[in-house]
Amino acid sequence: MTKVQLLVSATMPDPRAQCEPTALYRLYGADGTTLLYIGISTDPDRRFKQHRDSKPWWPLVGQKTIEWHPSRDHALAEEATAIKAEAPAYNIDHNPAAQQAVDPRVPPADMPADLVAGLRQAANTLPADIGESVLRAGFEGFARDRLIAALPDAVDQSMRTALPHRYTPELAARFTQNMVAELRARYSELTVVTA
Repeated sequence: MTKVQLLVSATMPDPRAQCEPTALYRLYGADGTTLLYIGISTDPDRRFKQHRDSKPWWPLVGQKTIEWHPSRDHALAEEATAIKAEAPAYNIDHNPAAQQAVDPRVPPADMPADLVAGLRQAANTLPADIGESVLRAGFEGFARDRLIAALPDAVDQSMRTALPHRYTPELAARFTQNMVAELRARYSELTVVTA
Protein backbone atom coordinates (compact mmCIF):
# COMPACT_ATOMS: atom_id res chain seq x y z
CA MET A 1 0.00 0.00 0.00
CA THR A 2 1.36 3.40 -0.99
CA LYS A 3 1.14 6.20 1.54
CA VAL A 4 0.32 9.60 0.06
CA GLN A 5 1.25 12.68 2.01
CA LEU A 6 -0.16 16.08 1.17
CA LEU A 7 2.58 18.69 1.29
CA VAL A 8 1.55 22.30 1.66
CA SER A 9 4.02 25.03 0.88
CA ALA A 10 4.00 28.68 1.86
CA THR A 11 3.17 29.57 -1.74
CA MET A 12 0.29 27.11 -2.04
CA PRO A 13 -2.61 27.54 0.39
CA ASP A 14 -3.96 24.44 2.05
CA PRO A 15 -7.14 23.65 0.05
CA ARG A 16 -8.78 22.17 3.15
CA ALA A 17 -8.43 25.47 5.01
CA GLN A 18 -9.99 27.42 2.12
CA CYS A 19 -13.23 25.41 2.49
CA GLU A 20 -13.43 25.53 6.27
CA PRO A 21 -16.29 27.64 7.71
CA THR A 22 -14.85 30.93 8.94
CA ALA A 23 -16.31 33.52 11.29
CA LEU A 24 -16.35 37.25 10.60
CA TYR A 25 -16.48 39.01 13.95
CA ARG A 26 -16.98 42.59 15.06
CA LEU A 27 -15.79 43.93 18.40
CA TYR A 28 -17.64 46.91 19.84
CA GLY A 29 -17.07 49.21 22.79
CA ALA A 30 -19.19 48.99 25.93
CA ASP A 31 -21.78 51.32 24.38
CA GLY A 32 -22.45 48.73 21.66
CA THR A 33 -22.12 51.29 18.87
CA THR A 34 -18.41 52.16 18.76
CA LEU A 35 -16.87 49.67 16.34
CA LEU A 36 -13.37 48.81 17.50
CA TYR A 37 -12.23 45.94 15.26
CA ILE A 38 -13.35 43.55 12.51
CA GLY A 39 -11.58 40.22 11.97
CA ILE A 40 -11.95 36.63 10.82
CA SER A 41 -11.14 33.30 12.42
CA THR A 42 -12.07 29.63 12.27
CA ASP A 43 -11.99 29.67 16.09
CA PRO A 44 -13.28 33.03 17.39
CA ASP A 45 -12.83 32.16 21.08
CA ARG A 46 -9.16 31.36 20.53
CA ARG A 47 -8.75 34.57 18.52
CA PHE A 48 -10.42 36.63 21.26
CA LYS A 49 -7.95 35.21 23.78
CA GLN A 50 -5.08 36.20 21.46
CA HIS A 51 -6.47 39.74 21.22
CA ARG A 52 -6.93 39.84 25.00
CA ASP A 53 -3.28 38.89 25.50
CA SER A 54 -1.77 41.17 22.87
CA LYS A 55 -3.95 44.21 22.16
CA PRO A 56 -3.94 47.17 24.52
CA TRP A 57 -7.41 48.14 23.29
CA TRP A 58 -8.96 44.82 24.38
CA PRO A 59 -10.31 46.21 27.71
CA LEU A 60 -12.51 48.57 25.67
CA VAL A 61 -14.40 45.62 24.13
CA GLY A 62 -17.91 45.33 25.54
CA GLN A 63 -19.81 43.48 22.83
CA LYS A 64 -19.03 40.98 20.06
CA THR A 65 -20.95 39.81 17.02
CA ILE A 66 -20.10 36.75 14.94
CA GLU A 67 -21.36 35.74 11.51
CA TRP A 68 -20.26 32.52 9.83
CA HIS A 69 -19.20 32.20 6.19
CA PRO A 70 -18.74 29.00 4.17
CA SER A 71 -15.02 29.51 3.51
CA ARG A 72 -11.97 31.55 4.47
CA ASP A 73 -11.89 33.18 1.03
CA HIS A 74 -15.49 34.29 1.39
CA ALA A 75 -14.86 35.60 4.92
CA LEU A 76 -11.73 37.47 3.78
CA ALA A 77 -13.69 39.24 1.04
CA GLU A 78 -16.49 40.15 3.46
CA GLU A 79 -13.95 41.37 6.02
CA ALA A 80 -12.29 43.72 3.51
CA THR A 81 -15.67 45.09 2.41
CA ALA A 82 -16.84 45.58 6.01
CA ILE A 83 -13.63 47.33 7.11
CA LYS A 84 -13.78 49.73 4.14
CA ALA A 85 -17.45 50.51 4.78
CA GLU A 86 -17.44 50.65 8.59
CA ALA A 87 -13.92 52.01 9.39
CA PRO A 88 -13.30 50.33 12.79
CA ALA A 89 -10.99 52.23 15.14
CA TYR A 90 -8.20 49.62 15.28
CA ASN A 91 -8.11 48.00 11.83
CA ILE A 92 -5.29 49.24 9.58
CA ASP A 93 -5.59 47.04 6.48
CA HIS A 94 -8.47 47.98 4.15
CA ASN A 95 -9.17 51.07 6.32
CA PRO A 96 -8.51 54.26 4.33
CA ALA A 97 -9.09 56.46 7.39
CA ALA A 98 -6.35 54.67 9.33
CA GLN A 99 -3.93 54.73 6.39
CA GLN A 100 -4.24 58.44 5.71
CA ALA A 101 -1.07 60.28 6.58
CA VAL A 102 -1.77 63.05 9.07
CA ASP A 103 0.78 65.74 9.77
CA PRO A 104 0.93 65.79 13.57
CA ARG A 105 1.92 69.45 13.55
CA VAL A 106 -1.24 70.63 11.77
CA PRO A 107 -4.60 70.22 13.52
CA PRO A 108 -7.87 70.06 11.56
CA ALA A 109 -9.18 73.54 10.79
CA ASP A 110 -12.38 73.00 12.78
CA MET A 111 -10.70 71.57 15.89
CA PRO A 112 -11.28 73.78 18.97
CA ALA A 113 -8.16 75.74 19.96
CA ASP A 114 -8.33 74.64 23.60
CA LEU A 115 -8.36 70.98 22.53
CA VAL A 116 -5.36 71.56 20.26
CA ALA A 117 -3.51 73.27 23.11
CA GLY A 118 -4.38 70.47 25.56
CA LEU A 119 -3.23 67.76 23.16
CA ARG A 120 0.03 69.56 22.46
CA GLN A 121 0.64 70.09 26.17
CA ALA A 122 0.00 66.40 26.91
CA ALA A 123 2.16 65.32 23.96
CA ASN A 124 5.04 67.55 25.08
CA THR A 125 5.30 65.63 28.35
CA LEU A 126 6.11 62.42 26.44
CA PRO A 127 9.05 61.22 24.35
CA ALA A 128 8.84 62.72 20.85
CA ASP A 129 7.64 59.58 19.03
CA ILE A 130 4.91 58.93 21.57
CA GLY A 131 3.84 62.57 21.61
CA GLU A 132 3.63 62.59 17.81
CA SER A 133 1.40 59.49 17.89
CA VAL A 134 -0.86 61.12 20.46
CA LEU A 135 -1.21 64.23 18.30
CA ARG A 136 -1.81 62.12 15.18
CA ALA A 137 -4.54 60.14 16.98
CA GLY A 138 -6.08 63.35 18.28
CA PHE A 139 -6.01 65.14 14.95
CA GLU A 140 -7.36 62.16 12.96
CA GLY A 141 -10.50 61.80 14.99
CA PHE A 142 -10.69 64.54 17.53
CA ALA A 143 -13.88 63.62 19.30
CA ARG A 144 -12.75 63.05 22.87
CA ASP A 145 -14.09 59.52 23.07
CA ARG A 146 -12.47 58.52 19.76
CA LEU A 147 -9.17 59.95 20.95
CA ILE A 148 -9.43 58.04 24.22
CA ALA A 149 -10.26 54.84 22.33
CA ALA A 150 -7.23 55.34 20.03
CA LEU A 151 -4.73 56.13 22.80
CA PRO A 152 -3.94 52.61 24.07
CA ASP A 153 -2.83 51.30 20.68
CA ALA A 154 -0.98 54.52 19.73
CA VAL A 155 0.91 54.64 23.03
CA ASP A 156 1.69 50.91 22.96
CA GLN A 157 3.01 50.97 19.37
CA SER A 158 5.02 54.14 19.94
CA MET A 159 6.59 52.89 23.14
CA ARG A 160 7.56 49.61 21.47
CA THR A 161 9.35 51.61 18.77
CA ALA A 162 10.78 54.52 20.76
CA LEU A 163 11.65 52.74 24.00
CA PRO A 164 12.18 49.05 23.17
CA HIS A 165 14.62 48.56 26.05
CA ARG A 166 12.17 49.98 28.61
CA TYR A 167 8.86 48.88 27.06
CA THR A 168 6.47 46.71 29.03
CA PRO A 169 2.71 46.38 28.45
CA GLU A 170 2.20 47.55 32.04
CA LEU A 171 4.21 50.75 31.47
CA ALA A 172 2.28 51.49 28.27
CA ALA A 173 -1.00 50.91 30.11
CA ARG A 174 0.07 53.28 32.93
CA PHE A 175 0.97 56.01 30.41
CA THR A 176 -2.38 55.51 28.73
CA GLN A 177 -4.35 55.56 32.00
CA ASN A 178 -2.70 58.81 33.06
CA MET A 179 -3.37 60.44 29.70
CA VAL A 180 -6.98 59.28 29.62
CA ALA A 181 -7.56 60.61 33.15
CA GLU A 182 -6.02 63.96 32.18
CA LEU A 183 -8.07 64.23 28.99
CA ARG A 184 -11.29 63.25 30.75
CA ALA A 185 -10.69 65.76 33.54
CA ARG A 186 -9.70 68.56 31.18
CA TYR A 187 -12.39 68.01 28.57
CA SER A 188 -15.21 66.46 30.58
CA GLU A 189 -17.71 68.96 29.22
CA LEU A 190 -16.37 69.09 25.66
CA THR A 191 -18.25 67.06 23.10
CA VAL A 192 -17.10 67.38 19.54
CA VAL A 193 -18.59 65.20 16.84
CA THR A 194 -17.12 65.04 13.35
CA ALA A 195 -19.10 64.05 10.31
